Amino acid sequence: MWNAYENLDLDTCVICPLCFRSKWTGASSLDVSEQGDILIGFMTTNNIAIISKETKEIIWQWGGFLELAHPNDVAYFDSENVIVMGNSIHGTGFERGISEIIIINTKTNSVVWEFRAPAVDEFYAPCVAGFQPLKNGNILVSEGDAGHIFEISDSKEVVWEFTNPLYQDVPGYGKSNMVFRAFRYGPDFKGLKGNILQLAELRQVQKQTKQGPEEGTPTEKDALQSRLANLGY
Repeated sequence: MWNAYENLDLDTCVICPLCFRSKWTGASSLDVSEQGDILIGFMTTNNIAIISKETKEIIWQWGGFLELAHPNDVAYFDSENVIVMGNSIHGTGFERGISEIIIINTKTNSVVWEFRAPAVDEFYAPCVAGFQPLKNGNILVSEGDAGHIFEISDSKEVVWEFTNPLYQDVPGYGKSNMVFRAFRYGPDFKGLKGNILQLAELRQVQKQTKQGPEEGTPTEKDALQSRLANLGY
């Protein structure tokens, strides 16, 4: 068992002055290294930390009220760097209206890469958001509040994006197309193993949606049922 109040500095890890006082630290996300050390993000105290699996002690931490804006997702990026999303509910005490993704070197405590949208209204997720580092070096980002999913390159170029077209009634929000998280699954994903629908067939299905199905080829419904069946549904 690990208790935050026994390990965090109560004088410095304080709740954001603009947040409700009912939730201290607000641990909202974590990741585990190959060695078992736990990276954890504390949303209401604006900091992130690494906890040693062996000693249960904090071996690294970073952030603070003027450094990090309400982290909502964290992950190990590589052997020396961690990546964190700041939702930016209250960046430095004010509603900034822009979220950020930051990569921090744990050896130097320096920010080595960061992303913010060019305009403040293009990337802002104060409630729900997340990311996924991809094998191609890009980062898949979920701007959950807006139902917006996009992929950014190392050069901070948005190379792909999608907005959820489905809206539903959400208590406290009204009509919303929120997306909590988004993840990319490659063709080597184990959950797709045994799927008989090959890439060529998928392209044929896509073609049929415009031209109509050819005799003897699977329809879009057949393709969907095949995929669901092989996923266990």
